[in-house]
Amino acid sequence: MSLERRAIVSAFNSAIKNAQTIAGKNVFSYRENKNWLKDLPAVNVYAVSETGGEILGSAPIEYKRSIDLLIECTVSGKDETVAMDSLDRLLDQIGQAIGAKISFDKSFRTLFNKAVPTNIEIDITENGSQVVASGTMTYSIEYIFEAVRTQPRLNDLLKLGATYSAYDSTTTSDDLADVPT
Repeated sequence: MSLERRAIVSAFNSAIKNAQTIAGKNVFSYRENKNWLKDLPAVNVYAVSETGGEILGSAPIEYKRSIDLLIECTVSGKDETVAMDSLDRLLDQIGQAIGAKISFDKSFRTLFNKAVPTNIEIDITENGSQVVASGTMTYSIEYIFEAVRTQPRLNDLLKLGATYSAYDSTTTSDDLADVPT
């Protein structure tokens, strides 16, 4: 769901902002600031894809979904060595900050059940007298969410403490609800 994806992107964004990297507060999300490259070094955090979801169970239905979260880092320097040294430092700072959040922050981990860094792509270009180095870290993130439980009549059963199950060809009407007496 897009709400879960947004919450995950926001949490990674906040973790990087609070990590005191060389990018400082120049940490953005894709929708937040289209001119994010104005002040370098800068970081942009966004999700580019999300799977449709695998059904894990029924009553209530849980879905397992995954997103590819990108952390794009851009720095500049007077030459390639300076730019690459700055980029390596920033990527390392972010990797350590995210690793620490995953390892030690329980509230951060409640947003997903798996986050794995899968790739880093690096690009170097010249921009006048400056060399610009960019690195994009990709995290594969998996999360589980429960389908909405606000269907008419279903809430009435939930308020009574009833349990329910999905109907199949072997289920009888006596199996559909077990209302405590």
